[in-house]
Amino acid sequence: MVNDTSFIAELQNVFLVECEELTDKLERAIIQLEKDPRNFNHIDLIFRFVHTIKGSAAMAGFPNLVAFVHGFENLLATMKAQKPTITSHVVDVLLKGNDTLKLYTEALRDNVYAEIPTQETTAAIQACLASLNPVPITSPKAPDLPKTVANSGIPTFLICDDEEAIIDLIGGYLKETGYNIVTATNVRDALKVFHTHPINGIFTDYMMPGLTGTDFVAAIRAKNEFVPIVVVSGHTEREQFKDYLKLGVLTFLEKPFSFSDISNAAHQMLRHSDLQTALFGIARISFKLTVSIERLLTFATLSSLGLQEKERLFGIMDDLRAATTNLRNAELNKN
Repeated sequence: MVNDTSFIAELQNVFLVECEELTDKLERAIIQLEKDPRNFNHIDLIFRFVHTIKGSAAMAGFPNLVAFVHGFENLLATMKAQKPTITSHVVDVLLKGNDTLKLYTEALRDNVYAEIPTQETTAAIQACLASLNPVPITSPKAPDLPKTVANSGIPTFLICDDEEAIIDLIGGYLKETGYNIVTATNVRDALKVFHTHPINGIFTDYMMPGLTGTDFVAAIRAKNEFVPIVVVSGHTEREQFKDYLKLGVLTFLEKPFSFSDISNAAHQMLRHSDLQTALFGIARISFKLTVSIERLLTFATLSSLGLQEKERLFGIMDDLRAATTNLRNAELNKN
């Protein structure tokens, strides 16, 4: 369902699982570099792991983590270019950077809005970088993430109307079709219900005391861009239609309505939700595929994979990254 665990939440979960595995591999690669400091293939491998974490963190929507990893990546890029002598101090800085990544991942698992102090590690990275070739470290920004509500359950519809008779009528039709319902007689209560129940679709009246149906739809859209909404009204004017359409209302039902009107509207909302779920499912697979390609390219640098094959994989990876980022931004969009 659309306001079940959101696309962003699932994207972040995939990233955190992948990041935990990548930091373990990164640590082993750093240890191998310490044992064999003249083999710069290890630096290539370390750089690829860090680059993968940075790109994936950006797609998953962790801007503060991206800012930290950006500095780590700059250090490794300079090391790749200059091939400096690998001292124990350099290894210590790399391990410190990886330890910070692990701590950040653990913190984000508990709270996706978590931040941990990275100043000490960043300072160590910058000092190490300055000793090689000073490169300014920038802090890329990304939009704040909306808080999501994780719900689960069978198809459930929220009905918001100040007339109990209308709630009973719509609710009766939906129950007869086999769906669950939750109800509210005003906008404030409806918003509370929405954030505490698994909702597949919303039926709302337009004219209600206090906050109107437009207020309700606007408040829902401020938190959830995709849940399908049907407006029920006996007197909706042209300008009101336009306002609702701007807010992404799926359709309108005029009173009086029949059983088939409600049943068809519910079916339309579920179909809309299924399409959104399928789209985001494909995007999640694309995200996993992007990470897999990143890994393949990591090891491809040490294999006989030809330049043309590598370039083709890089192109696919860029396309997948762009598509996933666009979908993440779509969920963030509050227009």
